[in-house]
Amino acid sequence: MSGPSRASLSSPLAVGGFMGVGKSTVARVLAARLDRPFVDLDRRVEEHAGRTVSDIFAQQGEGSFRAHELSALTAALGNPEVIVALGGGTLHQPAALARLRATNARVFVLALDWETWLSRRAALKADEVASRPLLHDAAALFAARTEGYAEAGVQVDVRGLGPEAVVDRILALMEEP
Repeated sequence: MSGPSRASLSSPLAVGGFMGVGKSTVARVLAARLDRPFVDLDRRVEEHAGRTVSDIFAQQGEGSFRAHELSALTAALGNPEVIVALGGGTLHQPAALARLRATNARVFVLALDWETWLSRRAALKADEVASRPLLHDAAALFAARTEGYAEAGVQVDVRGLGPEAVVDRILALMEEP
């Protein structure tokens, strides 16, 4: 393996996908392997808003959260070396997609099927469930977002893989033009 192409190392990388697929974990491992800065978009929103994602959704609504998210994404993408763990809905926001494209960010979408997601959902701790404001409507959301994810970036099948193996797949995909 010769390593990622020079072009893929000179622009931001983003890891997206449905909630609970491992975006933050995989992006953190990828950043460590490439020795690049890491930003978890949901955590950055929380830092700037001074409240949790769940609180923003409950108190101000999804529109307010998406505005915070876009602002945080724009700031993160100011660093061409950044690796960003996107929120589950980021790739479905036209303005966010436009920002990613404007910076030539390479987007990797962690993909799995509904049954695999359900098994991961069952393993979540109570506080992790409570921190996901859209979890109550997961089946409809999963169905609605599947096509958009497929169009938003390079698909990375994560079924049966741990974070290190997913990162290996992403690095192999980065070698491709």
